Amino acid sequence: MGRAPPAVPGLRGRRCRSSGEPRQSAAATPLLGPGALRRPVVIESFPPPAGRRLLAVAPEVLEARESIERHLDHLNRAAPAARRAVLGTGGGGCDRLSLSGVASPLPGARRDTPAIVEVETDVGLEVLTRDRDAAAQTYSCLVPLRGRVGAKLRRQEVAVGAGEALIIDPSEVERTLVGAGTHFVEFDLPKTFALALGAELAPGAVAGVPHFAPQLRPELTARLLFMIVQAAHAVVRPGASTLDAHAGFRRWSEMIAMALLQEQPVAETRSALASGPSPASVRRALEFIAAHANREIVLSDIAAAACVSARSLLRHFNDHVGLSPGAFLRQVRLDRARDELRRGDVASVRDVARRWGFENASKFSRAYQRRFGERPSETRW
Repeated sequence: MGRAPPAVPGLRGRRCRSSGEPRQSAAATPLLGPGALRRPVVIESFPPPAGRRLLAVAPEVLEARESIERHLDHLNRAAPAARRAVLGTGGGGCDRLSLSGVASPLPGARRDTPAIVEVETDVGLEVLTRDRDAAAQTYSCLVPLRGRVGAKLRRQEVAVGAGEALIIDPSEVERTLVGAGTHFVEFDLPKTFALALGAELAPGAVAGVPHFAPQLRPELTARLLFMIVQAAHAVVRPGASTLDAHAGFRRWSEMIAMALLQEQPVAETRSALASGPSPASVRRALEFIAAHANREIVLSDIAAAACVSARSLLRHFNDHVGLSPGAFLRQVRLDRARDELRRGDVASVRDVARRWGFENASKFSRAYQRRFGERPSETRW
C-alpha cells in the first residue's frame, strides 16, 4: 500500500494485476508477484475453508521475519502516512506473509496500487495512522476469513473475526491490529459511488458522506465478499478487454455501495442534513453557501457570513458536516452543475463549468468524475 493507509493493514504494494500488463512506476517496489492467474474460487460457504485463497491472482510470499520487516520498513519510507510494524509471531515460530492484489480499472485510479487485496499473515501486525486526511476518497471494507482484526477509531474501538466484516472510513482510523494467523480480504470502495447513489435514492438532499456503523452482520458480509470477489474477477478474467474490466468492476462496486446504503445502519451522516443540532455558525454558513454558490466566494466570506473566525468555522464544519467549507461549496457547485446537465438546456459542458466556478474544464471534468463516477458528457447525453 504505497498510497494512503487503508483501514486496516496498510500492506499494499505498488504492483498488482490489472486488466492489462502491470505497470511499474519508477518509485514502485515489486511487492506482489507477476500476477499469474488461476481459476477463481467459488464461495460455497462462509467463511471459506481454511487455506483457500479467493482472488484469482498468485500471491507474493515473504517467508522470514527479517523479510517481512524489511518490506514494512520500505513501505514506511515510501508511504509515511502510516507506520507499520510486526507485533508478535504465530504459533510454531512460523513467520510468513503472503499478499495478492488487483488494481482498479476505473478512470483516474492508480494502476500500480491495488484496490482489492488478499493477505495471509502468520505474524501479528500493527499500523499507526500518521496522516488521516491522506485516505479521504475511499471506504475500506475488510473481511476476515480467519483470525481477528481490530481498529481504534476516533470515537470507538471495533474488532471482528471470521464471518464478520468492517466498513471503515480510513480517515477515522488511528490504530489497527491484525492478529497472528489472520487471513483477510480488503476492498477500497470509492466514496463517489455512495455519494452518487445516495443522491439518486434521496433526490433533493444535500449530498454528504455516509458514516456507516463499522460492523457488518454476517448475512451482509457474505454477500459483500461474493461481490468483492466478482469485482476482482472482472478485472483479471482472461481475455477481458479494458472496457469489459471497467464495466464489470464498476457494476460490482455500485452493487456493494447500494447494498451498504440500503442495509447497513448509518452511525452518522456527515452531511449538512445530519440529525442533531448544529451550531448557528454552521447553519448560517450553509445558508450563505446555498445562496451564493454561483459567485466567487472564499473562506473569509463564508466565515464573515457565519459571524465566526475562519479557524472556528473550519473546526465546526469538520465536527458537524465532515467536510471543509471549501469542499462543501465544491460539492454544492458540482451538484448544481449536474442538475443543469441533466436538464439538457445548456450550450456546452465548458459553459456549465464556468458558471459554477470552474475556469478549467479539465479540472471540472476530473472533479465531476470523482464525485459521480461518470464524465460530464456522459450525464449530458
